[in-house]
Amino acid sequence: MSLLSLAHLNQHNGDSTVRVRPLRVWRTMTPDGITIEQFHMLFLDNQGTEIEG
Repeated sequence: MSLLSLAHLNQHNGDSTVRVRPLRVWRTMTPDGITIEQFHMLFLDNQGTEIEG
């Protein structure tokens, strides 16, 4: 999930109690010279429980 889609997600959630934060980011370069960012996400529900995603 890219930062763009994260911002998009947060925008659409509005007052949602679920918070999303990136845990780790892997950056890999494709042979075409395109940088791919891979996020390992943690979702926190309204009780603060961590949900791997």
